[in-house]
Amino acid sequence: MKIKNFKLSVIILLLSLMGAGCEKDDLDYNPDSIIGRWEWLYSVNGDFTASYSYPKEGQTLTFEFGPNNDLILRENGDIKSETVFSIVQDTLIYDENFYVFEISKDTLKLINTFALGDYSFYKRIK
Repeated sequence: MKIKNFKLSVIILLLSLMGAGCEKDDLDYNPDSIIGRWEWLYSVNGDFTASYSYPKEGQTLTFEFGPNNDLILRENGDIKSETVFSIVQDTLIYDENFYVFEISKDTLKLINTFALGDYSFYKRIK
């Protein structure tokens, strides 16, 4: 049942992405452009009544994307999880998470495909 739901989710996601075919000049969807270390700046949740969340004082949260599709999530330098990621067109997939990603200069924006108005922003640190 879980695999069936996953396949259905992927099909719906791909159909949605194919329908949103507008190009943006300053965005980089090259899968290799995500390689590196990214530090969380803030997140926005909710479409109409947006709420913002930021790292706590002294807290750092980072994603480290490796060239072999390995992904390390760290909090204050300590490894919180290690997994693998994949990229399909402009969608980042890891564990059971799907995020449309946009990279502009040294800013990574992750858009939660299953929650309206859920965005997270990261800056490249390496």
